[in-house]
Amino acid sequence: MSNFAKSVLFDLDGTLIDTAIDMTEVLLTMIKSHHGDLSITNEIARNYVSDGSIGLIKIGFPLTPKNKIKELQKIYLKLYQENLCIKSDFFYSLEKLLDDLTKNQIQWGIVTNKPTRMTLPLLIALKRFSPFVISGDTINKRKPSPLPLILACKMMNIQPENVIYVGDAERDIIAGKAAHMKTVLAQYGYIKGNDKPSEWNADLTAKTPEDLSKIIRSELNLCY
Repeated sequence: MSNFAKSVLFDLDGTLIDTAIDMTEVLLTMIKSHHGDLSITNEIARNYVSDGSIGLIKIGFPLTPKNKIKELQKIYLKLYQENLCIKSDFFYSLEKLLDDLTKNQIQWGIVTNKPTRMTLPLLIALKRFSPFVISGDTINKRKPSPLPLILACKMMNIQPENVIYVGDAERDIIAGKAAHMKTVLAQYGYIKGNDKPSEWNADLTAKTPEDLSKIIRSELNLCY
């Protein structure tokens, strides 16, 4: 089987869509109403968006007992679902990339750990939808397992070796490599200060969304 790219799969938060501001605003609202750590700012919280709601709750409420974390998470998820797409938007240049992929009949999809009840409404609100969307609760395995990526390939009827996977977290690169895909690190995404992305061994690195657009176009022979 040849390894030239035919299709591309994206992680969602921090890779394709900049969702951080909506996610952090919900956390800051909760911190004020539930006596959390008032020193937390949008800038600090942004670095933990890739850890999901639990990660955000833990930094916002560091002294909360473990048995109370889940209660706060439920409150957070309810608030976030109600404010899912206030300021969230595609990273610059990537919306046009998706349009061009579609125009050129190149299949693209999304594999995210975000729950379906948030993934699909977000995509609908932003008016960009793919039939190949795997959310964190689509199957009982999530990244870093390669199984969600492999399922997306089966849906597209494409071999994993012919697919590019783009993500901004170590689990994305681990999953992509385990699925035998070409991996691209979205270095502009939600990478924490103590992360070591150079050790994740992605095949390619995009420092900006514009870099990612160029990489995908080059790998898929897609003209502007």
